[in-house]
Amino acid sequence: MVARDKIVVSYCQTHHRGAHAYFVLRLLGYPKVKGYDRSWAEWGNREDLPIER
Repeated sequence: MVARDKIVVSYCQTHHRGAHAYFVLRLLGYPKVKGYDRSWAEWGNREDLPIER
């Protein structure tokens, strides 16, 4: 479970599921939710950005 005081970034391949996760997390009381609208299609193709495995 993610602590509510942490920043949570929702994303998916095209941001459809990421947007859904964003709204659900907000409804569950997570105040620090961010939606990455460029999603995995952009982030995963850049070699200069970190990926946690």
